[in-house]
Amino acid sequence: MTNKLATIKERILYLLEIKQITKSKFFEKIGMTYGNFTGENKKKPINSDSLANILVEIPDVNIDWLLIGIGEILKNNSKESLITSSTENLNNNDLLDRMERIVRENERLKIEIENLKKGNVHQEGVVKCADAV
Repeated sequence: MTNKLATIKERILYLLEIKQITKSKFFEKIGMTYGNFTGENKKKPINSDSLANILVEIPDVNIDWLLIGIGEILKNNSKESLITSSTENLNNNDLLDRMERIVRENERLKIEIENLKKGNVHQEGVVKCADAV
């Protein structure tokens, strides 16, 4: 099964749609333009400052869903939580710390994947050598 919302930018656009948030005002608040979310630009990564701004603007978004497409879209789908979470006073430093941890973990996982790929290539070579004998 393929993920219809494969990129973070596609998930952001979908989030705006379901929360009925005006795109032009939202993109202005996060320091981007709608053009960054269309065509080939949709495939380009989003910077961490913009991600942090998104979390400030939409504090009830599930960060796991936003970043990797796993889990529920919102932290809690009840109407009461949507009202209270939009009025909560969030600590921006906590959000930035969390984002930095996620970015570091993402980089660590990329390195681990590359190392596993290299290991696979090595193992394939060993198997080929063994088959030749």
